[in-house]
Amino acid sequence: MRALRIPVRYTAALAAAVLIGVGQAQPEEQQSLVSDIFEQQGANGVAYRIFTARPANLAESERLPVIYMIDGNRMFPLARERMKKTPKLRAILVGIGYPTEDREEIVRLRYVDLTPPTPEERMPRAPGRVAPQTGGRNAFFTYMQTELRPEIERRFAVDTDRQTLFGHSLGGLFALHVLFREPDAFGTYVAADPSVWWNGHGILAQRDGFLESSRRKNAAGRELLIETSGKRVERPGLDADTRKKLAALRSGPDGRDIFETLTAHTDMKLVYRHLESEGHGSMIPFSVSDALRFALLGEAPENGAAR
Repeated sequence: MRALRIPVRYTAALAAAVLIGVGQAQPEEQQSLVSDIFEQQGANGVAYRIFTARPANLAESERLPVIYMIDGNRMFPLARERMKKTPKLRAILVGIGYPTEDREEIVRLRYVDLTPPTPEERMPRAPGRVAPQTGGRNAFFTYMQTELRPEIERRFAVDTDRQTLFGHSLGGLFALHVLFREPDAFGTYVAADPSVWWNGHGILAQRDGFLESSRRKNAAGRELLIETSGKRVERPGLDADTRKKLAALRSGPDGRDIFETLTAHTDMKLVYRHLESEGHGSMIPFSVSDALRFALLGEAPENGAAR
């Protein structure tokens, strides 16, 4: 499918030199990035806004790893800023977002793209709210494989052996779904606070099917970083019955359980980090930074458990 290009291209300037007083540390030099945005029509009748960035100073023969980031409207700016400030992080960043700034519309679209078909009683929703449309994750994965990735490889010099999928929340659940369905699709997976509880913990059945199948052997060279938050932050204004229902939906096994099971039954490189003092949203900048260092430098996050 033909990409619809938006002519937005800019190059981030190198940080201006500053005079440093005696005894002060020299700030790390920033790297200049080339960024771009284009749009594609894709899965589930949804249009996507694709955000990209790469280092400006490329050698002629240099091929770069790629990091695909779900929820690109929110995640891509954080990753781009981190890469700009850390010159040794060299990659092609690809944020898969939507052509809107309307938060409610983005939430609606990501429910479609990142979930399996889900009964209404298994969805978290406030009283009076209509249950969101779900069930488009397989179509979204097909779009990534057949439309987006070929377009990225046409535009950039890609190291096809070093490609990462990053997702948070439902995006983290989607990353686990891809790992269990087709482990060799990416070399590295990062699932930040994955919504393991979604659809009655349906991802656990996928995990078990993966472990019982030949796909488990295909995952021997894969890498997975899972992170979880330590603080539960409730939506304001919910009544007691709704809070109780949401707590019940979200209880039970989480990302730590996925890590422990895979550690016992696979030969994957596995890393787990629990961010005790962070909530589901506040952990995002830490997880983005950890994902870049894990995927590009092979560094496990501080206080993480590795196997």
